[in-house]
Formats: sequence, structure tokens, C-alpha cells
Amino acid sequence: MSDLRQELLAAFGIEHQEHLAAIRAALDAAAQGQPYDLRDVFRRAHSLKGAARAVDLPVVEEMAHRLEAVFSRVGEGALALDAASIAAVQQGLDGIEGYVAALSLGSAAPPPLAAQQALEGLLNGEAAPAPAPTAAAARPPEATAPV
Repeated sequence: MSDLRQELLAAFGIEHQEHLAAIRAALDAAAQGQPYDLRDVFRRAHSLKGAARAVDLPVVEEMAHRLEAVFSRVGEGALALDAASIAAVQQGLDGIEGYVAALSLGSAAPPPLAAQQALEGLLNGEAAPAPAPTAAAARPPEATAPV
């Protein structure tokens, strides 16, 4: 691997962690019924997609594209950010993180198929049903800014 490629991947490693942390924080807020900035979450997924494209990581780029689609549908009201969808998004984030970690160690990482399938299933309406909400959790989380 060239020195430039290593530098780009190192920079991507830092940037992607920041994006994943911000998305996870928003998911945690949503899971607790707290407000979160949906526009920021969408932008983070979009920026992750662009950064992955810049360093030629098509697996991460495609997964970030799926995350964008999820957050776009949430903003449109076509998809609820409920326990099942949060779990699928978390699985996607974990897949991205594991894939990039394996690449940073220099190993040929297989694509995170389960994570890809979780996001694809969510987009196709195939996510597992969420557990029955309690009375306090029955109201959906409010987004502070629509997409």
C-alpha cells in the first residue's frame, strides 16, 4: 500500500469514527424519546459516503448510502426510528466500524454482509418487529430538524 493511500486511510479512520459517534448519539437520543438533529445525522451519513468514495472504499460508501436512505425516509415520515430500525442502523454502524478496523490492520476484510442485509431489510420494510413499547416510550421521538 502506498504512503499516500495509508495517509488517506488514516484520515478516513478518524473522520469515520466521528461520524459514527455522532450518529450513535442521535440514535441513543431517539431511543430515549429525546430530540435529535435529523439533518445532522443525514449529513453525517452523506459525508461518510463521500469520504469513503474519496478513499476508494465502495463497501463503506454503499452502506453509508443505505444509511442516507434510512434517514431520508425517517425525515419524510415513511419510516419510524423505532427500536427495530435503531437496531438495524446500529448493526450497520457496527459493520462499517468492524470493516474499517480490519482494513486498518492490513487484512483483506470481507464485506459485513449481516450489517448490509440489516440495512437493506430495513429499507425494504423487512425489519424485525420492535418490542411492545411501554406507555412512556409509546410516543415517537421528535426530530429537531426535518430532512
